[in-house]
Amino acid sequence: MGLLSKVFGKKKEVAEVQNEVEVPKESPKGLRVGDLIVAEPFFSNPTFNQSIVMLIAVEDEQVVGLIVNKPNYKYVKDLKEGTKLQEAVVGLGGPVQTDLRIFMLSSQEIERLPSKEVKQGVWVSDDLGQFETIAQESQLKETSFFAGLVAWKPEQLSDEIKDGMWKTQPNPYSLAELTTPGMWHEFNPGFDFELDVKIFPRIKANKGNEMYKEENADEKAINIPADQQPISSDYTGDLVLCFVKEIGEHYLYLNKQFYNEYSAVTPQLLEKLAVNQLIEEVGERIEIKGSPDDVLMVTAGGNHEASIVLMKDFMDYLQNQVEEELMIAIPAQDLLFVCKKNNAAAIEKMSGFVQQCFSKDDTQGLLSKGLYTRAMGSSRLEFVKQAF
Repeated sequence: MGLLSKVFGKKKEVAEVQNEVEVPKESPKGLRVGDLIVAEPFFSNPTFNQSIVMLIAVEDEQVVGLIVNKPNYKYVKDLKEGTKLQEAVVGLGGPVQTDLRIFMLSSQEIERLPSKEVKQGVWVSDDLGQFETIAQESQLKETSFFAGLVAWKPEQLSDEIKDGMWKTQPNPYSLAELTTPGMWHEFNPGFDFELDVKIFPRIKANKGNEMYKEENADEKAINIPADQQPISSDYTGDLVLCFVKEIGEHYLYLNKQFYNEYSAVTPQLLEKLAVNQLIEEVGERIEIKGSPDDVLMVTAGGNHEASIVLMKDFMDYLQNQVEEELMIAIPAQDLLFVCKKNNAAAIEKMSGFVQQCFSKDDTQGLLSKGLYTRAMGSSRLEFVKQAF
């Protein structure tokens, strides 16, 4: 039986559906029908940015929800031209099956509809024909229409919550409250702003590290006011994590004044924002060149290759392709090399690439002489040794 049949099964089929499919009231991940999941600040995916999703089905194999706070003011003329439905405002329910129209309502009349109660006093249905009949006879209040829905595998949603993309919330709210466009800010006070620039993570070498002291022996320290100092934190070994903002075709390092301007942003949220923006920027352009049994080079159009090591899902994918723990080199901002950790010949070859970068006077964006490994599922590298 299809997913939508399980969610909206006809009233006469409800018992059959329940007998055929044992749908738990609560999933192994602790999610329940009627619960809310709220997009965390700086979730850069335009579909889910500042979204509130109500779960309408929680099953062993799939979790289904509706984005309830994004009316997009489109008329449903394609459904029932010349009827009351033509005047309905349709919200974006989600990116899956956008040709499907679902409605959510709070009404005594719901007993006449094939529907599912998702929380006390709130039902969902996709039977627009029957709804039109009832709407012609009476005034149905608190009715919201949606195009499409959201669907995850339970483990996928659990991972997204763990990665800080969503937070779960109990749902004591009425339908009218939930469908208010400003409702997201009730869960995220202080985030009533939008950043007007793109911010990306940028990994830099810590020039105070022993690896670089000889090269920087003649450099003089510069005193910079505290709020003008670049935002940075220790990353691993000889590396620190900074952030840059895109200004035209150039990048400027983000300084600590940023936290004064955006006081609600914590260092953890800034990193999430920047990594999400990086994924949006390079996700479709990443290419892997070479053989898994040799040295692989990862490219993404320049500028951001080294920062790709912060993209956990991609790095996990790469590690699965190699079928072994990775050895990683990022000699410059636009260079990312990987090979198998136990492939001595490939490591020697990759070390040669790193040495070549540092021996050339014209290499742009020099970064690190180090070689690194990473654990599956981690966005942090572990320093192993100097390449040369």
